[in-house]
Amino acid sequence: MEEVFLSLVALSKSAAAILKLYITFTTGWCKSQTCLVGKTAIITGANAGIGYQTALDFAKRGAKVILACRNSQKGEEARVAIVEETGNENIVVKLIDMASFDSVRAFAKNINETEDRLDILVNNAGIAEMGNKRSKDGKVLIMQVNYFSSFLLTNLLLDLMKKTKGSRIVNVSSVLARIASGFDVNKLDRFPGNYQAYPHSKLCNILFTIELAKKLKGTEVTTYSAHPGTANTDIFNYVQGPLTIIVLLFKKYFFKTVEEAAQTPIYCSVAKGIEKYSGEHFESCAKVARYKTASTLGLPKNLWNVTEEIVQLKYGKALSQTCLVGKTVIVTGANTGIGYEAALDFAKRGAKVILACRDEDRAQEARYKIVKETGNDNVVVKLINMSSFESVRAFAKEMNENEDRLDILVNNAGVGGIGDKRSKDGHVLLMQINYFSSFLLTNLLIGLMKKNRGGRIVNTSEEGAQTTIYCAVTKEIEDYNGEHFEECRKVPAYKTVKVPGLSKKLWRLTEEIVQLKPEEIQF
Repeated sequence: MEEVFLSLVALSKSAAAILKLYITFTTGWCKSQTCLVGKTAIITGANAGIGYQTALDFAKRGAKVILACRNSQKGEEARVAIVEETGNENIVVKLIDMASFDSVRAFAKNINETEDRLDILVNNAGIAEMGNKRSKDGKVLIMQVNYFSSFLLTNLLLDLMKKTKGSRIVNVSSVLARIASGFDVNKLDRFPGNYQAYPHSKLCNILFTIELAKKLKGTEVTTYSAHPGTANTDIFNYVQGPLTIIVLLFKKYFFKTVEEAAQTPIYCSVAKGIEKYSGEHFESCAKVARYKTASTLGLPKNLWNVTEEIVQLKYGKALSQTCLVGKTVIVTGANTGIGYEAALDFAKRGAKVILACRDEDRAQEARYKIVKETGNDNVVVKLINMSSFESVRAFAKEMNENEDRLDILVNNAGVGGIGDKRSKDGHVLLMQINYFSSFLLTNLLIGLMKKNRGGRIVNTSEEGAQTTIYCAVTKEIEDYNGEHFEECRKVPAYKTVKVPGLSKKLWRLTEEIVQLKPEEIQF
């Protein structure tokens, strides 16, 4: 009996050894010889494990490597070791705590202020901690460290990366995203249990990558998610209970070395010719089919929208690269402020821009500056006085007679703090300029706009130029027609506009106030 037992043990060891050899020989290796001299890379969680090996590789390639770590002592030890092995002294430690949104924002602020380029961002930091522990921000700890903070950090560094030609974002995920069950984007801050928390967080990384790639179309920034393979790293230090025994057994026979595991994230960071696969998932240095759990239509976009709210992301800038060559835009109140900035942006995009202004001298000054800055001569001044319905009608008549298309109308003109002054038509001046005349102008031009596919009307409230521009040019927001936007994102309707029937009643009353004629109604 003892001989049989010993034979089984020997057979098991042999099988395990063969399996280990199989894993070793089938592991994909990054064979790219890409030089990174003059490039800058950031790796989160870079003081140990996969992050350390990735940083070491980049240092060997000559990059400036920023080790984004929580522990300053461990970060410094990693820096010294990398410098000693590579001879590359351009290795910097920067502190970041992925369990704190404040820390992530402070780190990003420092990078944006001190770095003039960012070529590679590897979102590697992660934990496999058990239990429903909470972060400093009150979020599920494993979700914040593994996903929320990477989402926030990436968005905060996007402008810098867009300035850098051919930059890349790599989100380290896991094959365990395949088994993520019961995933619900509306319950991201609910602990799903010890055995689903990690798969859920890694599925989020894949979905984030998919949606990020869509938003980056038209830029030179690409993004990839990568399964490194299970490796013997510090991520398993927090595993407790029965899983501890399983982890210990698997570490010896089935886990990759950290050097082997780092190969796919490195490949996604430096390999040439994979730009066309932006948004895709990689294993063993090769693109793989999208996991079933990440294939639900609309899930990446829904996750993005929910995560924006969780991390309280404020864009502040319209990131769309939409070209407006061949398009025609009208901006009211375009000689200064938000109107001027919007008109300037549209001119840069190649549009024919009609500056609809009351003061001709100031409008011509604005036109001169826009043409000088953009080189776009197709900028025109047309006079309109928003305090006069007659002037609005004359302006609209000229547009309908002389323009063959109108793609964007920005109702921007507005005033404030003028007291109970009256317009030429006897109405409260503020109401006529800020609302009545925009209502009339829109109705008079809607027929022209209907001739063109995909026209947009933007009614400016109190937001800055970036939100106005965002609503005018950003793709894939058509589903939000009629919604309100702040800081380049859709926000819930204000309580003051939720009264049933209020908008319809206002429309009918305004038709009477502006004396909209039957032949002027284009609906």
